[in-house]
Parts: sequence; structure tokens; C-alpha cells
Amino acid sequence: MLRLAVGEAPIGLIPGEAKATTAQPATLNRGGQSICRLFRRALKMGGTTYKRRQIMLQPKLCPYCQTPASRECSHLAVAVEGRDFVRRCVELAQGHKQWQAVCKARRRQGHLTGEWSPEQDDYTWLETAFCDAFLRKLRWFGSMDYEWRAASSHKQGGFWVLVWSKDPRRMWWELRDEFERQATERPEPFGRVPGAHLPGGRATGLEHGLQAPR
Repeated sequence: MLRLAVGEAPIGLIPGEAKATTAQPATLNRGGQSICRLFRRALKMGGTTYKRRQIMLQPKLCPYCQTPASRECSHLAVAVEGRDFVRRCVELAQGHKQWQAVCKARRRQGHLTGEWSPEQDDYTWLETAFCDAFLRKLRWFGSMDYEWRAASSHKQGGFWVLVWSKDPRRMWWELRDEFERQATERPEPFGRVPGAHLPGGRATGLEHGLQAPR
């Protein structure tokens, strides 16, 4: 095999062209460089998407005993799809009659005060609104979270709503009582000023829940 001395050009080439000729195989044209950049970008995006999916699919743990929600520990009060959350809570509380009463009372109060709007009925179907209106007021309510679960067909999935409590049975009893309390709660009379008094120190009667004469 013929070896060239240092600085010696191959036969048939002038010395100035030897370096340029040997460097060409190590470089890529513009098309090749673009393909490499796209490949590296795809790998990077694929890794980011995988990490996001891993975070989303991570099982939720019970805040009390650290048991995965899929194992349904004694603190898991309910685990259900978001669209069925409100209905399931009413069923577990065994408060269908109380639930209907509180819905009517809330709508009636909204019409009387002139403050009713469709958004005020979000608590009847939206889990976050239902939780703010009822569950968070309960002493036995623990926390609410979401978990991604696959459907039985393994083709679709959805977010499930998880609610934990130290004693789920007590929480459902308390929820039914909360329905009853809000259904029978009377709004304050219009113009009522707590502690209001007439000149001379006489009470107006409004602070005692009496309506002013019309």
C-alpha cells in the first residue's frame, strides 16, 4: 500500500487541493444537515412527551396512608369519572330528596335577588363548583384530586375525580345534612343591617330577622 509523506499531495493533484479533497467525505450537504436536525428535534420532543405522559399517568396516593387510588383504601370516599361525579356523590349521601330541595332553593333565591345566571347552576354538574359549594364545608372532607384512567376498551380514557376522607361514611352523612341546611336556610331580608338601631337606642327589629313593614 502506497503511503504519502506528510505534506505530499496524491498523484494527479496539486498540493493546494489535497486537503480540500480529503475533507469532503466528512461534511454533509444542506439536505443531510436538515435531516439530522429534524431527527434530533424529534428525539427531543419524543422524550419530553414521554415525560409528560409519565407525570399524567402517575397513580395518585392517599394523603393519609399513601395507598395508590387504584387499590381503593378505606379513605377513598369516591372515584368516578368527572361527568358522573355530582350524581354519584348524591347517591352515596342518600340525599336525593334533599338535593332536589337545595337546587330549588338556590334557584328561587337567585330569582328573588335578581342575581341568578346560568353559571350559578355549575354546581349541579361541575365537580369543582360542587366541591366548593358543599364538600369543602364539611369537617370530614379531606381532599380532591384527579387521575387519568384507561377505559375498559383500552382505546379511550378519561380523568377520574378522587375524594379522600378520614371517615367517608361520616362525610356522606354530613353532606346530606349540608343539603338540608342549605335547603332550609333563609336569605337575609332585603335592607337588613345587623345591629341597626333607631335614634334613642331602640332596636329596629331587623337584627332579629323581622322584615320591615312594606
